[in-house]
Amino acid sequence: MTPRWWRSRRSLVVLWLAATATVVVVLVARAPDWMRVWPLASAIADQGVVFAAPVVAAGTCLITQRRRAELSPELPVTVPRGVRRQRAAEIVSCVLVPVSVAVTAHAVAWVVATVSGATGSPRLGYPALTATTLVLAALVGYGVGRSVALRLAGPVLAVALLFGIVVWPTPDLPFWYVINGWPQLDVSVPVLVLRAVWALALATLLAVASRRHVATSAVVAGLTAAVTLGAVAAGSPVTAAVSDGQVCTDTDLRVCLWPDNAYHLTEVSSIAEAVLGAAAGTVPVPPAPLVEEGLATGHPEMDQESSAVSVRGGAPDIAFSMVVAWLDQVPSCPESTLSDDPDDYVLYTQWLLERVGVLIGEETITWDLGEDQVAELDAVRSFPEQDQLAWALTRVERAQQCL
Repeated sequence: MTPRWWRSRRSLVVLWLAATATVVVVLVARAPDWMRVWPLASAIADQGVVFAAPVVAAGTCLITQRRRAELSPELPVTVPRGVRRQRAAEIVSCVLVPVSVAVTAHAVAWVVATVSGATGSPRLGYPALTATTLVLAALVGYGVGRSVALRLAGPVLAVALLFGIVVWPTPDLPFWYVINGWPQLDVSVPVLVLRAVWALALATLLAVASRRHVATSAVVAGLTAAVTLGAVAAGSPVTAAVSDGQVCTDTDLRVCLWPDNAYHLTEVSSIAEAVLGAAAGTVPVPPAPLVEEGLATGHPEMDQESSAVSVRGGAPDIAFSMVVAWLDQVPSCPESTLSDDPDDYVLYTQWLLERVGVLIGEETITWDLGEDQVAELDAVRSFPEQDQLAWALTRVERAQQCL
């Protein structure tokens, strides 16, 4: 006998909220301390319509289908297998049609952005894809669990598959960067396979669904596509992903397709000017042209720890991004222009990070230093203030030769 609560319309809401809450808890638990609140909210707000349209469409379709089932004549206790399959197909296609259309519209706009170049590219990223996929997993899990009487096991299995196949398509990247849409924005093989699986599943479901339901789903899917494409078209464009009218190159592709990071290329001069101006006379800092070069060429390729720093935004983080960019550029200088110790620039950079951190009231970032480097840096810290500034200034002057 099916429990009363399971037949209630509220079960959809309960299961969806439970699955969504589980996903959010995992995201929060896996995210670094300073990323536990705003990135998820920012992603949902930034891609709000893309996220909300398929949810509303799928929810409305499911509730309508459920209401229609309640008004239909009572079936015997043992429901025929064909009827169960029909209902399962209707429930799952209710979810897959609008969500798949939204994701397809997202992918089409992404391809258009890639082909058309830097300017006018829509505001796109993995958060929209991830959000719609989370909803897809939760709601499809509900349909699967309901059709095979697995109850709560359906959403659990769906979310498990999501994390195993969709959310973490590239094992070499940290989990949170894939969720947050940075730095990977290329089309990997697992993502292409996923698109193919979605298309096949959608075609199969539409083939077994009733004609009436296909018509309803088509209307809902069309409205969802219109809303989604409208939201994409109205998104913030990349006005100048690269400076001086240059077209987007392969090395800049991630920035072109992810406008949140475009300011690192469009505002290089003003960023360097502001940060260097704030530190002038207080801390010897890298030369402005070298900082600009580092931000313009080094940022898209920065390592994961650097990415976590620079993606935060705001003046304090720009200061740290500046120093990280300095790290990318100094190794290209001849060793003789820096010091007899090839790793000496690492000591200077760590010292500068600490000083800039104190200056702007930001937490200091510590790089992995060897024991000898730690001992040498401790010795520098023990110098009188003027001696420390002289030590740093010497390294800045040597770096001038790299320009």
